[in-house]
Amino acid sequence: MRSILEILLLAAVGLGWGYLLFRRTDPPVRIKERLALWLAVMLSQGVLTYVLDHLADPAVTNPEDLTYMPGCWLGGVLWLYLAARSFLVVKLSIAADALKARNPAAVLACSGALLGAGLIYGGANIGSGDDGRTTLIVALLGYAVWFLCWWILEARLGLAASIRQHRRCFAGGRLALMLAVNGGVIGWAIAGDWISFAATLRDVLVEGWPALAVTVAFGLVESILQGAGR
Repeated sequence: MRSILEILLLAAVGLGWGYLLFRRTDPPVRIKERLALWLAVMLSQGVLTYVLDHLADPAVTNPEDLTYMPGCWLGGVLWLYLAARSFLVVKLSIAADALKARNPAAVLACSGALLGAGLIYGGANIGSGDDGRTTLIVALLGYAVWFLCWWILEARLGLAASIRQHRRCFAGGRLALMLAVNGGVIGWAIAGDWISFAATLRDVLVEGWPALAVTVAFGLVESILQGAGR
């Protein structure tokens, strides 16, 4: 029963995002650009499905009890939607830049950002917790750290200009890689049983330090490549 429900949920999300991404637009957008965004969403939900089946709180992983799994799963759908809205803060829009402007650099950046955000939510669901609120607290803390790294880079380097105005695909690809890697690192750092907010914050600082290293390295490389027009 659980497997059937998960298949139906994945199909519903695939169709829903497919409608949003593949519907006709003016001007038309190439299929491969829409497909990259769709795959990022489906991969994020696939990771979440695995976590809820094998790594989450026993009350969620229990195959005989479907009380909690659907809510956690649908929370991931809402999470990605709200994350996509938050990208506007760093001057990146899936609708305007990736689709309407037919900008392949924005497609790459948005795809990496969606995947990174999804990995953070997946990591927050690993381990046992008091209730859904603790999962949300952990996810929001991880996302805040991840997004802060992105925002600082945008403020210092103006990444959006390279992607939106100059349409540099290599710049979009580099940002996508950085966001996906940082999402995985931070998702791993926040994974585990809930103890307290202070313990979670300590885990982020102690185990999530590679995200800071990746961000600094990316900033240094990006500043050099921007000077070279790449």
